[in-house]
Amino acid sequence: MAVPFLQMLPEPELSTVECTFALIVDAVFGFSSFKPPVTEAIDLPSGWHVDNGEPEERSGLLPEMLISLMCPKRGALDFRGIYHYLGGRFVPAALEEKFEMNLPEYPGTDCCVLISCDCEDEEHQKEH
Repeated sequence: MAVPFLQMLPEPELSTVECTFALIVDAVFGFSSFKPPVTEAIDLPSGWHVDNGEPEERSGLLPEMLISLMCPKRGALDFRGIYHYLGGRFVPAALEEKFEMNLPEYPGTDCCVLISCDCEDEEHQKEH
């Protein structure tokens, strides 16, 4: 599988980026000011505060899809994208109970679950 890794993203002209790349994933670990034009983010968009969410100066990323890990962070309350998934089936029941996580049920053997969808297509919501 030849997955290209870029040292730099092209200039943030969204039309150029959308035409060039089918998917850009924000999976930067740690704190940084990395701000590419991202459509999907893992756990919390880069630049967002874990409790306070998107920065006041609106300099954080605005992904279309967010995949929260373990449980949604308070900062994800500011998420205004289309899809918000939760990947956290691995959370032990004792931990979920201790921290009152109130996690959703995972259907079948799925490892993630759609927890919010701001899409108009009801059939699409049912599929995901």
